[in-house]
Amino acid sequence: MSRKIAFYETEYQVIQAIQQLEQAGFVPGELQVIAKDWDHSRRLEAETDVHVDELQDIVDANAGRSSSDDGIPGLPATPILLAGFGGVNWSNGISAPAVFPSAFAYSDDEYERALRAFNLDDQETQACLDAVTKGLIAVLVETDDQMTFIDKEDGADLSRLSTAEGVFRNSGALSIVSGK
Repeated sequence: MSRKIAFYETEYQVIQAIQQLEQAGFVPGELQVIAKDWDHSRRLEAETDVHVDELQDIVDANAGRSSSDDGIPGLPATPILLAGFGGVNWSNGISAPAVFPSAFAYSDDEYERALRAFNLDDQETQACLDAVTKGLIAVLVETDDQMTFIDKEDGADLSRLSTAEGVFRNSGALSIVSGK
């Protein structure tokens, strides 16, 4: 299997890329979208026929938490205390540490383990980790294309992944990573 991954800033760009990829003959089974959380995925799922994997939900599931336990999509229910980073000052002068959702306590290791579930290599995992945790959206195209008798080592790339890269560039991808 071979793969290309593109990173986008906006949901609109991702929708355009998916539409163009489908027009080029790609099917939902060859496309995968990874977003940071529900806020970054709801429009994509509503306007395309491609499922969006939410990194935050995968991390929560791996940790045995539910992102909906506290009624706030994308944030786990378990709070943590962070003393020394501000707090609540009551009118009687008593100060208490601030309570923040545990989403602030997740480490890159937890996100990296979640990304490994997508069978990404080290370079792909790191690129996705850097981009998705910053709020970018990853679009992956994976095919089992092999070089045809027309393709040559030093000739033009006529593969479907080359077509996907052209779509990624045309739809405003910030960066593109070639995989396996």
